[in-house]
Amino acid sequence: MPVHAGLHLALPPEFTIDQTMVSFRAPPPTVGDPRVMQKQTPIRPSLIVHRRDVGDVALEILAGEITAELVQSVGGLSGLTTEAFSYDDGDLGIIISFDFAVPEVMTARQYHVVRKDGPILTTLTLTVDKLTLTDTAKTRWLAFFAAVARDGTGALA
Repeated sequence: MPVHAGLHLALPPEFTIDQTMVSFRAPPPTVGDPRVMQKQTPIRPSLIVHRRDVGDVALEILAGEITAELVQSVGGLSGLTTEAFSYDDGDLGIIISFDFAVPEVMTARQYHVVRKDGPILTTLTLTVDKLTLTDTAKTRWLAFFAAVARDGTGALA
């Protein structure tokens, strides 16, 4: 029985993976963090990687659909930007970024970085505390995104 994401799955043999998603989160702040002392709930940086088969749809159309969905679903969205993004491997992508209010916390910044390798669309979604997003931190995150590259064929399985 194959193992996927820590689960034993007895899938029918004709099933194939059509999308994958994994989420990462930074550890909570230490007690020395002034936000903990003020009883605020800090925004812990998080990263979601979502890969799915989208066929022959152009990246620009997919980015437009993602942007439209974000505008409709994220309350208090502001500062929306969409721009071309270059990966270290020479591929081109698109980065969508915006700010949004988080109750009792302040403002978060979210980046949606998309790339398309053949029929596979990869979306990297990073959420960070805008208050702590310095130019140095932003440069570090953009370098992280730029270094993302497909492994082998880029297939989901």
